[in-house]
Amino acid sequence: MKISEARVSRLVDYVHGVLKKQDGKTLYLEYRPDIEAVTPPGGL
Repeated sequence: MKISEARVSRLVDYVHGVLKKQDGKTLYLEYRPDIEAVTPPGGL
């Protein structure tokens, strides 16, 4: 499993936005491709 550093960085930015109480829908739409690419440990 190869994790893209750019994707991890974008997910961190997403979480920071959530913690800063930025608009959730806007954040989700911006980071959706990165969020949907996350797979749980062990895969699907």
